[in-house]
Amino acid sequence: MKVTLWTWGRRSEVAALTWENVRQVNGEYHFDYVGKWGVRKWARIPKAIHDELAAIRTDSAFVFAAYIQQLRTY
Repeated sequence: MKVTLWTWGRRSEVAALTWENVRQVNGEYHFDYVGKWGVRKWARIPKAIHDELAAIRTDSAFVFAAYIQQLRTY
């Protein structure tokens, strides 16, 4: 939810974010992705949110892959 609020992205765009597309710029983290209609976008998130996501990172390339297992467990 926090990432969606920070990026103003669509759910499908945010769900498709991958770790290989993250870049650090002046203490912020930017995800490069292609949005609706093939428009290239940057999703900017603060360090605190990046650290929160990195703490639950899995072997998957997708940023939110850990949530799938958390939902199944729940």
